[in-house]
Amino acid sequence: MRILIFIAACLALAGCTTTVPAPNFMNGHYYMSGDANCVGARNVTPTRIACVNAQGQTTGYRDAMTPQQIQMYQFQAMQQQAQMQQVQQSIDYNNAVMAANTQATLNRASTYSPPIVQPTQTYGGNQIRCIGVGIYANCRW
Repeated sequence: MRILIFIAACLALAGCTTTVPAPNFMNGHYYMSGDANCVGARNVTPTRIACVNAQGQTTGYRDAMTPQQIQMYQFQAMQQQAQMQQVQQSIDYNNAVMAANTQATLNRASTYSPPIVQPTQTYGGNQIRCIGVGIYANCRW
């Protein structure tokens, strides 16, 4: 389970360069290849290949997959796909809930409108009278 999640996370991340082996059809049989240790292959026997890495060095031998191994690989791939669909549905649901909550918050928020300012009443007309005492001044309308 953890390995499947790790593989899915690696595939989802752009910076992850791990290649995952997969069944590849060669000379009438399926072989598990495609990882870093088996970038290329050459036939050794009708049901065995010699794996080659990116530098062209032989890294080992792999036998053809049995029908049961192929069936198990397909079953695991379907399980992984179902799990990924469940994760995607969960993400989509959470995104919809967050969008609805954000919209509700925005609907409740009101825009700022400044208070209405009443004009000041001038009792003495447009005259200002000031009394100065030292450096202090007291002015009235």
